[in-house]
Amino acid sequence: MKKQQPTSVVTGAAGFLGSHLADLLLARRHKVIGIDNFVTGSVDNISHLAGNPDFKFIQVNLVPVQRKNLLLGKCALDLDGEIRLLNLASGGALV
Repeated sequence: MKKQQPTSVVTGAAGFLGSHLADLLLARRHKVIGIDNFVTGSVDNISHLAGNPDFKFIQVNLVPVQRKNLLLGKCALDLDGEIRLLNLASGGALV
């Protein structure tokens, strides 16, 4: 059986750390969904990933979504049966 390509979500993907994490995950053959609201990040940090079929970018502010889902006890994303979201803009707090 062929092993499924892992999918990772990087919040703050257009920031310095997030963009480097996306690069590392892509080098390790992950599919990466990058999420950022560009408050502190820059499109310049991820422009080299344009056209990469394993990288998808979503511009959205997750702070209201995170608060809503935490209050409702729900999770926003479920990938590969596990949720591993690291919020780099919050000092690496696991969301």
